Amino acid sequence: MHAHAPPPAILVGREREQALLAERLDAALAGQGSLVLIGGEAGIGKTALAEALCREATERGALVLVGKCYDLTETPPYGPWLEGFGRYQREDGMPPLPAAFARRGAVERVESQTALFQQVLDFFAALTMRHPTVLLIEDMHWMDAASLDLLRALARAVAEIPLLIVAAYRAEEVTREHPLYRLRPVLVREARADRLDLARLGDDAVAALVVARHPLVECDAARLVAYLQARAEGNPFYLGELLRSLEAERVLRRGAEGWTVGDLTRTRIPALLRQVIDRRIARLGDATQRLLVIAAVIGQDIPFDLWAAVSGSDEPTLLATIEPAVAVSLLDETPDGTGARFPHALVREVVYAGIRPARRRALHHEVADALIAHRGEPDPDAVAYHLQCAGDDRAMTWLLRAGKRAQAAYASLTAVARYEAVLALMERAGMDAGERGWLALRCALLLPYADVGKARAYIDAAHLLAVSTGDRTLAAFARFQRGQYASHAGDVAYGVPEMEAGIGAIAALSDAERADFAALGMENESLDKRAVVALWRVHVGRYREAYELGEQLAAEAWHDEWGAHGLAFAYAFLGMPDAAATLHAYAHDLCLQRGNIALASITARREI
Repeated sequence: MHAHAPPPAILVGREREQALLAERLDAALAGQGSLVLIGGEAGIGKTALAEALCREATERGALVLVGKCYDLTETPPYGPWLEGFGRYQREDGMPPLPAAFARRGAVERVESQTALFQQVLDFFAALTMRHPTVLLIEDMHWMDAASLDLLRALARAVAEIPLLIVAAYRAEEVTREHPLYRLRPVLVREARADRLDLARLGDDAVAALVVARHPLVECDAARLVAYLQARAEGNPFYLGELLRSLEAERVLRRGAEGWTVGDLTRTRIPALLRQVIDRRIARLGDATQRLLVIAAVIGQDIPFDLWAAVSGSDEPTLLATIEPAVAVSLLDETPDGTGARFPHALVREVVYAGIRPARRRALHHEVADALIAHRGEPDPDAVAYHLQCAGDDRAMTWLLRAGKRAQAAYASLTAVARYEAVLALMERAGMDAGERGWLALRCALLLPYADVGKARAYIDAAHLLAVSTGDRTLAAFARFQRGQYASHAGDVAYGVPEMEAGIGAIAALSDAERADFAALGMENESLDKRAVVALWRVHVGRYREAYELGEQLAAEAWHDEWGAHGLAFAYAFLGMPDAAATLHAYAHDLCLQRGNIALASITARREI
């Protein structure tokens, strides 16, 4: 099997959309970038429209980067950005990748999410000085929350550089609960994004498509258009699949005198896409069908080495066996020749849905084991997804790894989603309530700025679980945190006393209980929260008490970077700028010593 690209899709009925994209490409080539959002139902032609733009951009000397999001698998933090940067081919004079994305397939440790975003902004600013660039993001509705945040940051600056961003999404997937639902109007307002909402094709457009692909006499063309519209209802992907099936059934065929259409009233070709694809699968041999099923479980993109490991085939046998699937457009080979991919997400969805549940479960188990054994440093999100689908208890371990990776990449909402999945599995398995309490606390600590209501719910749950299990350390820490969140929400009358009660409970802990807390590895968290109380005492006007607590901490030769940072703010509010500046510098030095990169990036500014 030789690497090849499928022929470009024929575009009809999209003149207005193509004209707008052409204008935006012209503007990018002239130095002014923009953002275009393409929405519509599955199969409506979003990818075909975007790919036509990318081909034109390439022909006109622009650089094209493509990042894709995938369903049926857990998208890792910054997944589409990792993929787009992974395809970047650096030439002389072109900038290196952002440091956070320098290692392909993973996000490197950075000082903060702000620092990561700035690296990406700087990269595109440098890149577009040499090459006007088109960035295509496909299936944006499956984008992780951190990637959406990065897109928003880049979109704000896009008008100042020759960068055209095109992001396509399935409109029906964007419900009121979806983060993209809230982000769309923000992107339109902040980046003046254009929105293209693709409608189904009308009779004239379908007739143009038929004439372009299969020149027919007028009466045959009319019959075929009516047949197609009755079944595909103007959906371009369905239209294409029905036409392929008509050709395969020899109802639509080319003879010596041109194309002809047989008796459409007797055709066995069904109306539903699933049945169309099922009939195509049925024409394959057993060996190819088996490999296609394994491919659908692996994902949209199927690396040959992983596919071979799961199927038990060597790569030459694999290549020879899947040739028929490529021939009937159920698979495409990737341009680099290292794998295959489904030509459309809908094709994979149909194949996947047709797998018996028990077989699907077993295959997910095999894929997970192959990923762990054969893929170097496995992607914890991918392994966790397959283990979850397999009903394997190891999913909890890998979900925790995925959550910690997301947390380290400042993808807080993704981290919370992974921890929530662990909590659900732990509860279903009736696991230790104490462990669930600490994990609920982790979720709470990641959420206060994104969703304070949810953060408070998690901290309440953590406290209840701590009380029920007699975990004094968790109970004390959760009580303090509950008071802090209440204060952030404006309820300082309840919050400050609750924090003080938490401080008292923390002070009563034994050395062994404090050691247990340290062993949990709660990143950037300390049991000593007295400086935070000092800060909140200032907020409620209890200045003398705040000062006395600060002096007590100073007398103890106290070493806590977060506490020093908080106390610096308290002293600033008390009108003691010199003491505040000294503590702020001390907090920064402690951050550097202890590797607290997040706070170091804040304290480096030397601002109060």
